[in-house]
Amino acid sequence: MFARTGATVGKSYLIRGNFPESVFASYLIRVRLQKSVADPRYVAYFFKSLNYWQQITENQAGIGQPNVNGKKLAQIQIPLAPLEQQKRIVAEIEKQFSRLDEAVANLKRYKAAILKACSG
Repeated sequence: MFARTGATVGKSYLIRGNFPESVFASYLIRVRLQKSVADPRYVAYFFKSLNYWQQITENQAGIGQPNVNGKKLAQIQIPLAPLEQQKRIVAEIEKQFSRLDEAVANLKRYKAAILKACSG
C-alpha cells in the first residue's frame, strides 16, 4: 500500500497474505509486483531508501497537499537485481536489522545495570 496524498505522501506498508476482497481509500494506491520481484520485502525496503524518497519528492505535485498519482508512481525507477541477488539482499538487510535489535536490547540492559549500580 502506498499513500498518494497529504503529509504521508510516499509512505508505504507491505501487506502480506490473503485478505478479503477490499476497496481501498482514494488516498491509497495498491501496488502489485511483477514476477521479476523474488520477494516483496525487496521492494518494501527500496521504498524506505533515499533513492526512492528523492524520486517521490521530484515527482510529487501540489504545495499545500502534495500528491503522487498512479502514473507518477509507475515512473519510479526500482533497481531490480537478478532474483537470487534480491533474495540475498533481503536476507542481509534482515540480518543487519536483527543485529541492530540485539544491540538496542544490550544497551537497554547496560543502562539498567548502570542505573541500578548508581542508585545503590
